[in-house]
Amino acid sequence: MLVCGNLPLAQEVRRAFGAKKWGCRSQKCRGGGLDYAPTMTFNSRPPILTLAEIGWTGGLLVAGGEPSPAGGALGRTVWSGTVEDEDFAPSLRNWSPGARALLHRACDAWGQDRWVRDQWSAAGAMPERLIRPHHRHILSDHHFAKRFMAERDARGDVGLGFIADPAALLTRAMLALAPEHLARAVEDALATPGLAGVLMTNLVAPTAQVGLEVGEQADGAGQNEHEADDVRLDHGLALVACPLGTAGGVLDERAIASAVATAWRVGVAVIVLSEAERQGARALLEAAVAAPSTAQGLT
Repeated sequence: MLVCGNLPLAQEVRRAFGAKKWGCRSQKCRGGGLDYAPTMTFNSRPPILTLAEIGWTGGLLVAGGEPSPAGGALGRTVWSGTVEDEDFAPSLRNWSPGARALLHRACDAWGQDRWVRDQWSAAGAMPERLIRPHHRHILSDHHFAKRFMAERDARGDVGLGFIADPAALLTRAMLALAPEHLARAVEDALATPGLAGVLMTNLVAPTAQVGLEVGEQADGAGQNEHEADDVRLDHGLALVACPLGTAGGVLDERAIASAVATAWRVGVAVIVLSEAERQGARALLEAAVAAPSTAQGLT
C-alpha cells in the first residue's frame, strides 16, 4: 500500500490508533511534505481530527491587503486571506503576482511568530503552521496552492503545511460537476508540498444559518446575487462550509467521501469541523474505501 512518508504524520497515527507496523525508507521526506513510498505498512487508518485540534481560529493570514498582525490571536491554522477589505468578497486581484508576493511576506512574518513556534512546534504531529485555501482568497484553487507551496518549499519553509479543502474551492458554477472537481482537487493536493490533511465538509447557502462553521462569514450582504459567468469568480453570497449531515447541504456526502478517501487510503489525515462528525466521517470514508468507484452527484 502506498502511504504518506511524512514521519510526523506517522507518529500521529501511531499515537491515535496504536499502529505497531509503520516504516518509512524514503530518504526525501523532511516531515513537511508528502513522499509516497511503497515500502510502508500500517495496521489502522489515518486519524480523523477536528479543526479545534489543529488550532483553527478562523483568522486570515492576509486581510485587507496587508499581512495580519503577528501573535497568538492568528492561531496555528488560518485562511490564506485576501487583498480585499471584505474577507470573502469576489476578487480578480487575488489571482495577481502581487497578491502571491504579499502572501509570501505574510508567511515570512508568521514564521517568526514566537507564540506559534512555542505553542506548536514541539508537538511534532504536524507542521507548526497550517494554511487553508478558499476560492475567494489568494490560494483560490489547487493550481495556485500547489505553486505557492512549492515556492515555500524552495525557500526552505519546512514549518508551513497545507490543509486541502476541496469543497471550499467550489463556486456555484462548478456544482453541476462537483464530484469531478472534488476528486481533482484531492488528487492535486496529494502532489502539493506540505500537505498535512484534507478537510471534509459539505456546503450550505449562508441564508440557512444552520450549523455554519465558526469563522465563516455570510459575505456580500446587500448585493444582488446572480450566477457567475466565470467559473472561478463567484459573485454574490458565497456558499459556506457546514458540518457533515447538515440539512440543506448542496453536495452529496458520498461524493465528498469518495474524493477525500483517495487521500485517506494513502495515509493522509482527514479533518472535520466538529467532534460530533468524527464517527460519521469514518463510516463514510470506510464505505468509500470499500467501493472506491462510488461517486454521486448533487442531492
